[in-house]
Amino acid sequence: MGCRHGFVKSWVTRHKQLGHVRDSPRSGRPHKASSAAVQHVLMAAQLPECTSAADIAAITKQDVEVQLSRSSVTRILKRKGMQHLSPKVVSLLTAMQKAAKIKFARATFENRGCVLASCPDH
Repeated sequence: MGCRHGFVKSWVTRHKQLGHVRDSPRSGRPHKASSAAVQHVLMAAQLPECTSAADIAAITKQDVEVQLSRSSVTRILKRKGMQHLSPKVVSLLTAMQKAAKIKFARATFENRGCVLASCPDH
């Protein structure tokens, strides 16, 4: 196998003692947010008016004893497997305005004698 006998023996012993060979959790700085604050963040993330981590942070600042920043909220969501929430892109033009804009652009390009894909950028 290419491993020393002592190396394999230590892993087998570890498995017998612990029932697994995973690394143990490392010590580190404790999380700033309490479990109540984390639950509050997760509940706020489900609200339809919360479209970003900044929105969630603003709501938690009103209701929780711990003041959480946007980045703290983002880390909490990431730890819990939720994707970072970003604002939804809303079209500023109505369908009628879009159609008028496309019609104008096509007329302008036809008057210049250009095909849309090959028109020079001027």
